[in-house]
Amino acid sequence: MKAKFTLIVLIVVSISTSAQDFQLSGYFDNVNSVWAMKNNPDWALDETVTNRLNFSYYLGNFTLHAGLRTIWEFGDFIRLIPNYDNYLTTDAGYFDLTRKITSDKSYILYTDLDRLFFDYSSNKFEITLGRQRINLAENMVWNPNDIFNAYNYYNFTYVEKPGSDAAKIEYFLGDVSSLQAAVKVNRNKKVTAAGIIKFNKWNYDFQFFGGVMPDDYVAGGGWSGEIYDAGFSGEATYFKSKDENAQEKSRILLSVEGNYTFTNGFYIDGSFLFNNRGTAGKAGLNAAVFREDLNVKYLTPAKISLFAEAAYPITPLVRGTLSSIFNPYDKSYYFGGMLRISLTENIDFNIAGQFFKGDTGTEFGQIGSFLFSQLKWNF
Repeated sequence: MKAKFTLIVLIVVSISTSAQDFQLSGYFDNVNSVWAMKNNPDWALDETVTNRLNFSYYLGNFTLHAGLRTIWEFGDFIRLIPNYDNYLTTDAGYFDLTRKITSDKSYILYTDLDRLFFDYSSNKFEITLGRQRINLAENMVWNPNDIFNAYNYYNFTYVEKPGSDAAKIEYFLGDVSSLQAAVKVNRNKKVTAAGIIKFNKWNYDFQFFGGVMPDDYVAGGGWSGEIYDAGFSGEATYFKSKDENAQEKSRILLSVEGNYTFTNGFYIDGSFLFNNRGTAGKAGLNAAVFREDLNVKYLTPAKISLFAEAAYPITPLVRGTLSSIFNPYDKSYYFGGMLRISLTENIDFNIAGQFFKGDTGTEFGQIGSFLFSQLKWNF
């Protein structure tokens, strides 16, 4: 009810304002999915229809932002996956802004208010309060610095990524340097908080932070810049358990990434992730593949993961992408491909495949394969 009441107030206020003060955008999205499960001859078929509405109301130095997803999903996933409807509608934030409207054995209709925050900006300060995304990511695939709201790389349809119920204040020291403090509270009333400094040196953007997560003390940093016109970025985070009797005392995650775009538009990207607590044997199921909200500590169970991607604009309206993630220890891998077709200025059609291969007990060997078609209208 709180989410619906807030949205109604926002709409009423917006009606009484001029068009310059209020902006509305969004999209309709239809995704058809096929899941060929490992060792199961029966394919699972699923369809998801999403409507997203983005509201922005401007009043001087103040801005109110809201983002609402309304999702209708139906098919075999709900029938085959235990408690799937509860998983979809369990809100990770302190405030429960996700509501199930109706559901049955083969469908679910629900709403998710994944953005709802006030923003105040001045020459030196910016204060943001509410459900927001606090972005500490420097890399594209693995983001050890993303302690507030880690995301699922495999979920390509959720481009906005999850938000957090948080407060953030930023003091600008210059055009490219600032001091930040942020505090997040999750649904279990556990706190994640950090102080962050960002600055530019040697034509590189740097960030360093220290703080706490629900179970750990954390410290880390990252950078992004270029080497001979090639992008070069990295992130590292150290986790120290608050529990002196914990089996895992600490963990280190390090990710380094490089990318380059050729004059003909051909793009390549490579990255690796090091997890000092990861296994050098069979990693077991990577549960992160199925999750929308992740704990940044558990991006992968493997000690080392390797990523590669190549993309090329086949025509001005068609772009093809191939990507892969490889576990060099248990030899399992993910391979994906996507063809993006711009039908009109506002309508895109995408075809994608995600293939997870490996022996039983490996990181990707128990998942199977997915095929997707996506039709999206932006407005």
